[in-house]
Amino acid sequence: MIIIYNFSGLLVGLLGAVLGFFVLCGLAVVGSPVFLSPGFLAIAAIWCALGRAKPNFETGEMRPAPAIFFIPLFYWGLVIGVLSLPVAGFEIFVAPQANQMAADQAVNDPRVNQFKDLEDGLSRNRSDDESLSAALIAMIAKMLPGEPVNVAIKSSESRVLVLMKLKDLKKIKESDRNLLLQGIREVAETLRPGVQVYAGIKGRLMFGAITVPGQPNLVGSVVEERNLFAFFDAPPTTSTEPKTEPAVETKSESANELTNPTDVTR
Repeated sequence: MIIIYNFSGLLVGLLGAVLGFFVLCGLAVVGSPVFLSPGFLAIAAIWCALGRAKPNFETGEMRPAPAIFFIPLFYWGLVIGVLSLPVAGFEIFVAPQANQMAADQAVNDPRVNQFKDLEDGLSRNRSDDESLSAALIAMIAKMLPGEPVNVAIKSSESRVLVLMKLKDLKKIKESDRNLLLQGIREVAETLRPGVQVYAGIKGRLMFGAITVPGQPNLVGSVVEERNLFAFFDAPPTTSTEPKTEPAVETKSESANELTNPTDVTR
């Protein structure tokens, strides 16, 4: 068995990792937008400060430096410190702009919040159509025995939006994902004939399969959830007001008298 660290390297390494973890979590809890890079810098500071070889005061000889993978932690600290700089740049400059863009998008497009509200209901299986929800869960139990599933449904008179979460979606082949989307459509259309079906299947973090009316299925590692926002659009309305015929001008009685041929020859 090859030992890739010495005892002091293990202790100093754990000390830096624990301190960095507490810094990271502490800043995240208080809501600081910058928390990853300070955590990395705390690790780097501990490793650089304690990761060097030090003299033995009794013998005067240098003690072995705390090391992991045969490399002194001082050098690992330098590497972590350098890597924390681009992370800090991202947290300070890029992340706030991205968050602001997302906030602006939510303000300008109310469908974002409507969709997120339904997506948050996945963990509670929130549905306004319990019979459809139960039928879909039964379908998954038959197609994927033992696979845990969460379902959230929002419906209107003519449309239904089904969100489904399968934690092991990444293990399901794309052809099988298409079968799942087809199954969702068939179950929904059986229970509610003529309904337009919008459906998205989510893995642990991202959507990996989506179907919307009139378009081919979207299947992949990551599928843009925005494709489902059309469910929240107002359905087209047809005007029921009776059409009015344009008024036709008729010649006045006096005009008729002027052009009456009997008057001309009289």
